[in-house]
Amino acid sequence: MLGESGSAATSAPSRTSARNNRGDIPQDTIRPLKKLSSMFRDPTARSIGLGQSMRKFNTLGGRRPVGGPIQTAIVLGGFGFGVWIALSIIGGLTSDEGTFRVREAWDTAAYFYFGLPLMAVAVAIAGFVKPNRVWRWPLALVAGHMTGVLLLGLGMQSGLSLILLTLILAILLYVLFAVPATIGAMASRKLMAPLS
Repeated sequence: MLGESGSAATSAPSRTSARNNRGDIPQDTIRPLKKLSSMFRDPTARSIGLGQSMRKFNTLGGRRPVGGPIQTAIVLGGFGFGVWIALSIIGGLTSDEGTFRVREAWDTAAYFYFGLPLMAVAVAIAGFVKPNRVWRWPLALVAGHMTGVLLLGLGMQSGLSLILLTLILAILLYVLFAVPATIGAMASRKLMAPLS
């Protein structure tokens, strides 16, 4: 074996010290990787099937890979807000009038073809990833969405009619988005139930 100077070493250094001297992967990085790889070599996973090892991989020691409920609610609220703002701007850009004017998002066909389905998929994913207390995911999404309605719509309509319209729309959207969130949570529980 050649040493650092290029000459043959009289005694071969240990494998561990050679790796550390060359600056390879530090030990604190290797330990979690060994733990992760040991999950796939679990002998009980073969007898139970692929589902058990997938559950171990998905939960990573009892924790879901996504942040907590507050982070999930903030992401959903921001997504609902972003959908309203983006579709309002797109509606103003694609209007038949010669000038740009911000419009309500529901005045565009894209709101019904893209906006609502994307928001339904978002709450279904949140319900699948976080199946406990699933009622809060459509609530967070609708709260962000209605914030966009109020912020962009204040100059377009009188205050009282906008607030009443926003309240009615919020209730209807909450009921609409509670369905995919519940389906996502039920799918998550069904996939994980035989494994526990």
